[in-house]
Amino acid sequence: MIKDPPPHDRTAAPNQPAEPGGEPSTYLYEPAGIRERSGYIPTWLKLVALGLIVWGIYYMIRHWSSY
Repeated sequence: MIKDPPPHDRTAAPNQPAEPGGEPSTYLYEPAGIRERSGYIPTWLKLVALGLIVWGIYYMIRHWSSY
């Protein structure tokens, strides 16, 4: 009887570690081809989040007031 090989986790495969002063290590989700790294949020995304918060405060004041 032949034994099955141990299961291989294909969820994330770490790339080579970054050199000092280089980019942080990334992970590749093999089935989807998506790369993941930590520590970076794009400026446009921060502006969108801030805009939504400001709009929410305006909407709450403007439409939930009694007058």
